[in-house]
Amino acid sequence: MRMSSKTTLVLSALIVLGLLVAFAGWLGVRYIADTGRPPAAVSLPPVQAVVDSPLPSPAHPTAEIVVITPPPEGGGIVLEPGKIYVFPSPTPFPTPTPRPTLTRRPGPTATPFPTRQPASGEGSIIIYLASTDSARKVLGKLFITAQGENIAGVISIPLPIDFDPYLIAPSPDGQYLLLMRPMMPGGLPYILNTKDESIRSLLPESSSLPGRFFGWHPDSRQILFWPSNSELWLIDVETSERIILTLVEGSVQGAAISPDGQNVVYISGLRTTEHLNSEALWMVSTAGSDARPLFYFDGRAYVFGWSPNGKHILYMGGPGAGREQVTTEQSISQGPLWIVEPDGRNPRPLAGSFVTGFGYEPAWSPDSQWVAFTGLDEGQEFGCFPQTKESLPQWPECQFQGTGVYIENIGTGEIRRLAPGIAPKWSPDGSTLAFLSDASGAIEIWTVRADGRELRQLTTDKQPKTGISWIGMLGVQK
Repeated sequence: MRMSSKTTLVLSALIVLGLLVAFAGWLGVRYIADTGRPPAAVSLPPVQAVVDSPLPSPAHPTAEIVVITPPPEGGGIVLEPGKIYVFPSPTPFPTPTPRPTLTRRPGPTATPFPTRQPASGEGSIIIYLASTDSARKVLGKLFITAQGENIAGVISIPLPIDFDPYLIAPSPDGQYLLLMRPMMPGGLPYILNTKDESIRSLLPESSSLPGRFFGWHPDSRQILFWPSNSELWLIDVETSERIILTLVEGSVQGAAISPDGQNVVYISGLRTTEHLNSEALWMVSTAGSDARPLFYFDGRAYVFGWSPNGKHILYMGGPGAGREQVTTEQSISQGPLWIVEPDGRNPRPLAGSFVTGFGYEPAWSPDSQWVAFTGLDEGQEFGCFPQTKESLPQWPECQFQGTGVYIENIGTGEIRRLAPGIAPKWSPDGSTLAFLSDASGAIEIWTVRADGRELRQLTTDKQPKTGISWIGMLGVQK
């Protein structure tokens, strides 16, 4: 069937219209795609063309850079637009200054002092500190005969008001007394001249430099002092000249000068790749700069002093790490005190139950055969350890509960309990010991023979007493 010309015309028009609509849709899709596509790179003319252009160069404003600084206290910071804000550069840490290399003192090698022999016992003086009713400290003296009797009562030397020393140490010749005035973490050293009883600061320009005193040099002119820093000093008490013996790691846990004045032993830190945060027993000559460790410890330790003959060093801390262990019998009976030879060999324990942690120090007998110490009585508990939270111990009375004066023979191991009391000191001839006791109801000074006989009370004034020293008459002015 043939379509009419009219129908054919209508169909042709519809086809053309459809093609137009399809073309318009295709154009719309292309437009959307082109608008989402990044613009094509534009080739810039050569630099020379820009230079030769008669047009002015475009302006590019530079933003101001502002360094932010802390505002005044209570203020704030207002940030203006159009600026770049930056924080100030941090201050770099300072480069640590390396420790100086110590130089040995020039001059000839010092002559060793002869080993001191026990005194003859013809007469001696006990020196101590006491507090009066007005809380003022006095220096007390007792003149003792060869028989151990006090022949002149108590001679008191008042100390300056507000001068409250906690330690007194006479020089070997008795001419000077070293007094330590409390200041954390130790004290400030003062010197009292026994000839005119004058007192002066040993370090006047360093009044705020406290430290610890570790004994006199046998020349009676120098003391061993640690000023609570990284140095160990010898100080001349007449000129205040200081000699730096060595630089130490951490704190010094005790130090002592040898009887011949040639060497110093001390305990301080040891830091190596093998021994981090350990402590060691060190030796250094009194010329300085040649410190060397003898052996190290796994735990805490403390050195007390040399035997008068120079053959042993008394310390606390065990045999030392890495050593062969002591025998089973020794390990069962050992106390906290040990002795060792000056080269670090042959450490061995003492058996006495020495009371540690309260400032008591053991003392060598003049013949180097005995060690006297404050010991814990068998089956007793030390009174200064609180038993319950409700019953706190009373100082200083608690020191005399469960304690006694003991001596131990380092050769035979014999131990003697001589009397109830604390802080024993040997007489210069080694026949008698002085100590503190409250057996009479007050803290007084007593004496007893080394064999336990002739127990005597020397003072009766009921004044609190500390710091007993017993010296010979040589060089001491009455």
